Amino acid sequence: MPKAISKQRPSLGGMPSKLQDKRKDKKDKKNPSPPNPKKCPCGQHDPEAWILSCTNCTQEWHSNCSNLKGITKDFVGQLIDWMCPFCFNPPGVEARNNTQTDSLILRISNLSDDNASLTKQITSLEDKLTSLIADTDRISSSYNLIAERVVALSDINTGLTHLNLQQDKTNSTLKALSEKLESITTTATSQPQHVATPPPPPPPGRNGTLR
Repeated sequence: MPKAISKQRPSLGGMPSKLQDKRKDKKDKKNPSPPNPKKCPCGQHDPEAWILSCTNCTQEWHSNCSNLKGITKDFVGQLIDWMCPFCFNPPGVEARNNTQTDSLILRISNLSDDNASLTKQITSLEDKLTSLIADTDRISSSYNLIAERVVALSDINTGLTHLNLQQDKTNSTLKALSEKLESITTTATSQPQHVATPPPPPPPGRNGTLR
């Protein structure tokens, strides 16, 4: 771990670089790094790089993996402390994160209001649907009543039709009878009338009285 020499120098935070790919060197395969939970996050054994530890989390990093290329080990050793890319927050990042957090909170609040509004609209739609269902039931009942009345009217119409047919038949019969009566009357008036002569009176008796 690098030693602190001057307390007046500012801290240096490293930004994470792309983790090195696994070396395919036979030399690295023959000399794997020992198991260590605090070893560099790259998981590689790099004998050419020097190791430095984070003063905040004590995580070990290779100099090449902590974006310190071009910076010497002696210079880093003069720092008060060194924070790894996991612990270091560059200037402005916290403020930007706070702004983003506030924006997210505002959006969540707006979404909550929208959700409440949608809930009210859904409740209103459910009430309207219930009313429509009740109206549908009433319409269905009215339709059934109208259908029954239509059937009754149809029966009445059928009865009236039968009555009309019977009346037509009766009228035809009366007309035929009237024609026959008129024919009989005409025949009776056309024949000559014979006046019946009264019978002769009986002869008188002996005593002058009728027998």
